[in-house]
Amino acid sequence: MSNSSPTLDDALLAVLIQRAAHDLPFNNRAGSEARARTLSLLLATVSGSLGVLEFSQSAHALEIVLFGPPSIGSPFAAS
Repeated sequence: MSNSSPTLDDALLAVLIQRAAHDLPFNNRAGSEARARTLSLLLATVSGSLGVLEFSQSAHALEIVLFGPPSIGSPFAAS
């Protein structure tokens, strides 16, 4: 990570991620299925908060990834 001063949006997103991660279990190995489940919970929490903070496009993109139907390849690929 860079030590340059963050933008307000960047700082806000960092705090949002830190707060969302606070009560989640990270007592698992990076890359493990348990960590993937924890990260899914983190993303779901963050996506809900993004909409409230008026990052609606980012929230919608995360919702598609997390809750959209199964797809081959990217869920954003043109059909």
